[in-house]
Amino acid sequence: MKRLATLLIALFTITLISAQNTGGIWYFPENAGLSWCGSSPFPMNDPEVIFDGQLQTGEGVATISDANCNLLFYTNGVNVWDATHSVMAGSMATSFGGTLKGDISATQSAVIVQKPLDWNIYYIFTVPANYSSEGLRYSKVDMSLNGGLGDVDIIEKNQLLYTPTTEKLTTVWHANGLDVWVLSHEWNSNGFVAYLVTSSGVNTSNPVISNVGQVYGSTTSNSRGYLKVSPSGSKLAAAVQGEAFYELYDFNNFTGVVSSPVLLQQPNYVYCYGVEFSMNENYLYGSERYGYVLRQYDLTASNILASEIQIATLGSAAGGALQRAINGKIYLARNSTNYLGCINSPDVGGLGSNYVDQAIYLGDTAGTEVRVSRESLPAMPQPVFFTLAPLDIVTSCTDSITSFNINIPSNFDTAYWNLNYPSTDPQWNLSTTNATFDFHYSTAGLYQVQLITLTAGQLDTSYYDVWVAYQADVDLGPNQSLCPGDSLVFDFSFNTANSLSGNCTYQLESEINGVVTVDTMPDFIINQTGVYTFSVYTDTICGFAMDQLIVEDGNVPVAPLPSQLFSCTPDTFVLHAMNEGASYHWSTGDTTQLIQPIGAGTYTVTVSNSCGTTIDSVIIETVELPIIELGADTSICEGESLTLNAFCTGCTYLWSTGEVTEEIIIGTAGVYELTASNICGASEDIISLSILPSPNVSFSADTIIASGSEFQLFPAVTGAVEFLWSTSDTLAVLIVSQPGWYSIEVTSAEGCTSSAEVYIDFLWGLEEQEQVEAKIWVYPNPANEHLNIKLLDNSQANYTLLNSTGQLIQQGQFEQANNKLDVRNFSEGLYYLSIMLENGMLVTKPIEILR
Repeated sequence: MKRLATLLIALFTITLISAQNTGGIWYFPENAGLSWCGSSPFPMNDPEVIFDGQLQTGEGVATISDANCNLLFYTNGVNVWDATHSVMAGSMATSFGGTLKGDISATQSAVIVQKPLDWNIYYIFTVPANYSSEGLRYSKVDMSLNGGLGDVDIIEKNQLLYTPTTEKLTTVWHANGLDVWVLSHEWNSNGFVAYLVTSSGVNTSNPVISNVGQVYGSTTSNSRGYLKVSPSGSKLAAAVQGEAFYELYDFNNFTGVVSSPVLLQQPNYVYCYGVEFSMNENYLYGSERYGYVLRQYDLTASNILASEIQIATLGSAAGGALQRAINGKIYLARNSTNYLGCINSPDVGGLGSNYVDQAIYLGDTAGTEVRVSRESLPAMPQPVFFTLAPLDIVTSCTDSITSFNINIPSNFDTAYWNLNYPSTDPQWNLSTTNATFDFHYSTAGLYQVQLITLTAGQLDTSYYDVWVAYQADVDLGPNQSLCPGDSLVFDFSFNTANSLSGNCTYQLESEINGVVTVDTMPDFIINQTGVYTFSVYTDTICGFAMDQLIVEDGNVPVAPLPSQLFSCTPDTFVLHAMNEGASYHWSTGDTTQLIQPIGAGTYTVTVSNSCGTTIDSVIIETVELPIIELGADTSICEGESLTLNAFCTGCTYLWSTGEVTEEIIIGTAGVYELTASNICGASEDIISLSILPSPNVSFSADTIIASGSEFQLFPAVTGAVEFLWSTSDTLAVLIVSQPGWYSIEVTSAEGCTSSAEVYIDFLWGLEEQEQVEAKIWVYPNPANEHLNIKLLDNSQANYTLLNSTGQLIQQGQFEQANNKLDVRNFSEGLYYLSIMLENGMLVTKPIEILR
């Protein structure tokens, strides 16, 4: 990757200053007050308690003083009290338009913004309680009215900006150090609403809407909780009471866009209410409205939620608002008590932040007049701006040397500097007796400078925003491979906010598959391989910077190993994990891409790259020379078969028959040879097969007609030594006395068998036969289509019809005296019809079928 940067040397002079004394006096419920104006300005100490406040309210309040720490006015979002603690006439219910449209029960009922570059005009922004239709509004306060005490302008009063909104309201510096953003949050939405206040007034027509983060809606309590901005204006934090969570955001104080939400929520959170940033912006604090836990989050941690530390468990009273004061400490409203809690060192992590539960007593020194904070502390105003500066500041782009020149009378005695306020590090704190001096800032960016001048015994304190010349940041990081489905997200919009002029031009040149495209957005997503060149053109002070990124294809590692390997000698293998450029871890402990196995067993490798991890295994088995055994020479009977099996797993086979399967079936006499082979070699075996003759058995006909009561059944047999009839008789001759089917199985001396069967029918004595036949008529005979059977003495009989070979053609039952058989489908020839009467008498008649 090649980075290019071109610097143009120039000078920059800051002519605007800000004074934090505008937040030096606090008034808050009930009748409580604090002032930092009487304390030593270097360093700023704890405040003194004051008792002249007239506020009797529930929650949100705002107070503002001038640059010299003189009270101007304060408000609860409904009425406005001037410096004499009298209600301004224009905010009374009897005035035109009535009171202001805030609410004493709204979390942040009001904030105050001075019109930039105008000493006399201020704006009070208000929101209602419980997301009512009153919405976000503003009213103008003109300090030239009422003899310089100021009054609400009844013409530019309660001007509606947006509705409906939650009870959240805060202000943020614009990146130009002059204008002010006013932010609220939509109700039943995730939208932030930002309006800009400039030297021209409130820009009512172009609010910036940012839909980001959680939806604030559903129940009333989800409209409650504070919204705060970090000291630099780069981050926002919100608390949502109902669903009990905090949420952190990035804020672009150049564009007014809110982005990058981070949800901070745990099951044990309740009534989240107050939030505040430390001055160094390293820590965020959160309180609970009806709870007793005070939390700290480390904003520099990679997992902010996991960094949570409970720095305190409050006493008997629940918490309330958190507010950072001009001394850098953070104060906690102790609900309905006459004390404030205080985080004394909010820039320190953990218990080192030093929280004190009863830090400020709000009653008077005699203890007879008690003041109560309830749940609220006043919103800090944005800094007051002057049109002329007592200090010229010059910085350059090349050496970060900043020159300071104090434009005050030459008879000043000493200048006390804090060049990175409010740091107490000695490297930032020094004193000079000259009006001009140079300081080297090692890092570009925004610094707040505190200047305290001692002139004729008088101390004067001012604060300045100093932009040390900024070189654009375009670091795309190292060249890399992009995993499937992944993308690279870049956002360089911070360059706009950091540039001295507040303007940057961006250019992204993308070369993908030989096609070049150009985009001019500061944020972009890379999800394809290619060459990307990004340039940021700043103002004329620091020129431009360029960086290039090459993105290649990346893939999850492929499984590199076969499932199984066989070998006569396993240690001759080399296992290769493939996936060049990945990391490897074998079950053997090896971390190389290739290993040599030390024997049979299972070997596992874990392959990892930036896209993921793949685990694969191989089983290595030892293989021996084939051992085959076809058995001894054998014989089988004629007509039988024999199965030969090699029983050699993983082998290849070649039989003398030409077959290559593991087993074959043979039935012919001869010699059979097998060659079985594997990676270790080949083995052979031979078997001889002979065929044994089977005995012969048959009957003279398929059907035999017998006469008399018994019949000797003689089969024709050769080559048999054993006989087995279907009647279980074992003699060569069977005496038969009943008609039916009879079978015989004969066995030779070698164990071979044959079988035959025959049907035996009986004829009775001639006289009896003639009497029976005379009562059974079968006609016509020969027959062609139908055969009629008439039973003269019986109406029921069983019958069988055999062909001339004794094969059964048809059988059934006659249910009546007259019966008919359909013979149209019978072949021409001689058939035998046997009729079995109910008395057991059998009559068989030859039938001829003609065609």
